[in-house]
Amino acid sequence: MKKKTMILLTAVLCAPVGALVMFLNRPYKPVSFTVDGDQWSAKTVDGGSLLLELHNDNKSREWSIVSEPETFVSDYHNIAENISEFHIIALEDGNGEMVFQCVKDDGSTDMYTLGLSISRHQKTNLQIDSITFKISGCLKQGMEEKLTETAKEPRKIGNAQGNLQGMAIYSSCPFVHEDSQWELQIYVQEDMLIDGELTMDDSCRFLIQAVSGEDSYVFLDEMIQLGIPEADIWEDEQEKMHIVLRDVRTARYKVSDFVFNPEEKKFIGSDVLDGEGINYIGTTGK
Repeated sequence: MKKKTMILLTAVLCAPVGALVMFLNRPYKPVSFTVDGDQWSAKTVDGGSLLLELHNDNKSREWSIVSEPETFVSDYHNIAENISEFHIIALEDGNGEMVFQCVKDDGSTDMYTLGLSISRHQKTNLQIDSITFKISGCLKQGMEEKLTETAKEPRKIGNAQGNLQGMAIYSSCPFVHEDSQWELQIYVQEDMLIDGELTMDDSCRFLIQAVSGEDSYVFLDEMIQLGIPEADIWEDEQEKMHIVLRDVRTARYKVSDFVFNPEEKKFIGSDVLDGEGINYIGTTGK
């Protein structure tokens, strides 16, 4: 009788422990949800990534990112007739804000802020918990107003893999920096590349990245209308690596300088020249 009682007591005590172990080791299930706003919509995918759709009214608006946080980045950008779509991926848990610029046909510019709250689950899984998207400032063409302080913050480009599906390499520049092999690469849509020559249509997706070993840093990934972006690499007198991006399109001429920080393994960027709402005419380059 005592033996049966002990067996029963052991079973009763083990059952809650077993249930607790199963609860703690249950597989992580990401939560997906959609948030709709005025002229925008956002949908989480697999918990840690996000599709942000911004209305562009028959391509009358041009959306771009001017500031990224450390907690999340955009790895590619697609443009359709009425929608500009940004794919956002979470990098770290915490709160962060990404600043967007919207240039309209009349030359006016609005600034918008995407805010995300990200949590971490079972050490390796990131979950986007909340989404906000709101206007944060505006700038009229010809006015000497300054952008918000958030938009002035230096851009940081961290290690992130670009989406190369449907892309082909157009040009590259291999180089050595501090005994490490690097390569600066420009990818374009593979259906736009014929025998190594770029056959420009109305618009083309470009991706510019620097790679070293398994690390990659994406500086641009966008559909660009009537323009070809370029990138240059150089070292200053202190042997710091600079990658200069020249973003050229019909209504923009922007030059951005990104300096590599080896301690953080990030590029810190700032705009040297930012011409918005301009009329780009042409170049002497081939």
